Amino acid sequence: MDKSVKIGAYVVTFLVGMLGGIKSYKISSPLVIPNVTKVETYSVVPSKLEIECEDLDRDGIPETYVGYDGKRYMFNLDESGKPVIQEYFVEPAKIISK
Repeated sequence: MDKSVKIGAYVVTFLVGMLGGIKSYKISSPLVIPNVTKVETYSVVPSKLEIECEDLDRDGIPETYVGYDGKRYMFNLDESGKPVIQEYFVEPAKIISK
């Protein structure tokens, strides 16, 4: 193998590795939530927000929930694709004997 081809292969391998590392770093880096305690009275305190996913209806696909100040809300999209936060409750499963 020609020396320049060998060096070129190393450079390409290095660049692909670096790009892959940068991409995975951006994907896996944590969200930065501002540590603010004083906001407008109609705004939520960002550090009190929690985002969770759980499959409460047991259909195999998790739903997204927003927790705020100890309470969870469903975080869905409406018919037009806009985010909506709603209160929800879970009905316990019924046991029916035969």
